[in-house]
Amino acid sequence: MNESEGRQFQKSIKGKGGVEEWIFKDSPLERTFAFQVMANCFPKPEREFRFDKNGRKWRFDFAWEPIRVAIELEGGIWNNGRHVRGIGFEKDCEKFNSAQAQGWKVFRFTSRMINTGEAVNFLKKHVFRR
Repeated sequence: MNESEGRQFQKSIKGKGGVEEWIFKDSPLERTFAFQVMANCFPKPEREFRFDKNGRKWRFDFAWEPIRVAIELEGGIWNNGRHVRGIGFEKDCEKFNSAQAQGWKVFRFTSRMINTGEAVNFLKKHVFRR
């Protein structure tokens, strides 16, 4: 999609009930991934989906609840972000273990994997079978 087509697309979805809400929010990395999901015609995921049935406030960045597939985008891995420091890493382990025990498949992607298309290609091949 070139710049002109992008502007036209943004105009066409303004006020269409939810499309821009789930794409145009949060971080640039999350927006990039949301655009890739839409461009590949994947089903619309839930954003910031609260999954834990045991009272924890854990959320997935993106989730397809009917098929119990979740996506976690891992930014900040090269600048000592929360997910790669000791306590943050341990808390993520606890979260992902709980998700697995509750029947979720959680896929984690770095910014490079999103920006190169590797993440969406993985999902095409292993989740949405395209």
